[in-house]
Amino acid sequence: MLIPESIRLFLRTIYPRKPMEILLEITNKCNLRCKMCWLWGEHGVGDRYSGLELNRNEIFELIDELSNFKPTLTITGGEPFVRSDLIDILRYIKSNRMKVRILTNGTLLDDKKIQELCEIKVDEIVFSIDGPESIHDSIRGRGTFRKVTENIRKLAKYRMESNKPKITTNTTITKLLVGRLKETVDAIRIYTSDVVDTYRFQHLWYITRKELLVSKRVVNKLLKVSAPYMESHLIPTLQVPNPKKIIKEISYVSSIPKVQIFPNLDKLELINFYTENVKTNRRCKSPFYFGVVVKPNGDVVFCPDEWITYILGNIRESNLISIWSSRCARKFRLILLRYGSFPMCKRCCWMYSV
Repeated sequence: MLIPESIRLFLRTIYPRKPMEILLEITNKCNLRCKMCWLWGEHGVGDRYSGLELNRNEIFELIDELSNFKPTLTITGGEPFVRSDLIDILRYIKSNRMKVRILTNGTLLDDKKIQELCEIKVDEIVFSIDGPESIHDSIRGRGTFRKVTENIRKLAKYRMESNKPKITTNTTITKLLVGRLKETVDAIRIYTSDVVDTYRFQHLWYITRKELLVSKRVVNKLLKVSAPYMESHLIPTLQVPNPKKIIKEISYVSSIPKVQIFPNLDKLELINFYTENVKTNRRCKSPFYFGVVVKPNGDVVFCPDEWITYILGNIRESNLISIWSSRCARKFRLILLRYGSFPMCKRCCWMYSV
C-alpha cells in the first residue's frame, strides 16, 4: 500500500530522519565581483559575516558530529579557497570517511593546492563557468576563463591514478547564452583538453519585482520574519531567457555526451519556469529529509542563499541534529505542508531536484 506523499512528509516532520546533505558556507568573502552574484553583484548583500566566521576547530567539531551519520558535505562560499585553512578542513572531512564536493570559481588554485586536492581524494569539484571566454570574462573579469580552464587541466593531470576529484563545470543559462550553449561546451572542451566529467547547465534562479513584493508579504505573514535580502535574486524580465528560444537548444545540447541540464524540466515546465508569477504544484521536500545550510557564522537555515532570515539555530549553541529536530524546524515543515512552497521558491533548483 502506497502512503500519500503528504502523510509521508508529515511523518518526517514529527519523526525527522537525519539529513542527507549539509551545505557548508565557510565564508562569504570572494576574490571576484561577478555581476549576477547575490553576494557581490549589483543587488548583492556583501559579506554579512565579517569577523564572525566559524574557525577551523569549530568546523572540526561540526565534522565530528556529522561523522556519526555521514551526510554528503558541499563546501561553498563566497569562494571557499579564500580561506587558508580549507585544505586542512577537507583533509579532516575525508579522514572521517565522508563525501565532499567543493563549489569554486577556480581562480585561486595553484599547483600545490591541486596536488593536495588529489591526494586527499576530494570527491567532486564544481567549477563555475559562465559561457565561452568572452561571456565568462565579461561577467567574472578578464583572464578568468583561461585561468580556470588551465587549473582544470592541471587537476586532471594530477588525479590520473585515483580519478578523483570528479570534475564538473556549472553554467547558469542566462539571456547571454541563448544560442550559445553548444559553443560553451565546445569552448570548455577545447581549453580543458576534454577532461571534464560533466558539463552542467543550470536554469536561472531568480525573482521578478512583482513576485518579490508578494513573497515578502507571505514570508512575514507565515514565518513572522522579514526578508531584507530577497532583492539579491532580483533580475529584470528583459534579462531572462525566452523559453521558446531555448527549448530546442536545450533538447539538442542535452543529447551531447556528458551534458546535464539542472533541473531537467519538460517542455511545459520549462515555459512555466520562465513565466511571470510561475505556478507549480511541486512541494519543496528538502527540509523534510534532504538537508540544511550552515552559514559562515554557524547559523543553520533550510534555504541556501539569502532568501529569508528564518534561523533554525546556531551550531555554536546547539548540535546540528538538535537544530534539525527543533520546534523552529518543525514549524517550517508544517507551514510547507499546509500552504505549499513559498512564492520566491518556485524557481529554486532544489525544489525540482530533491
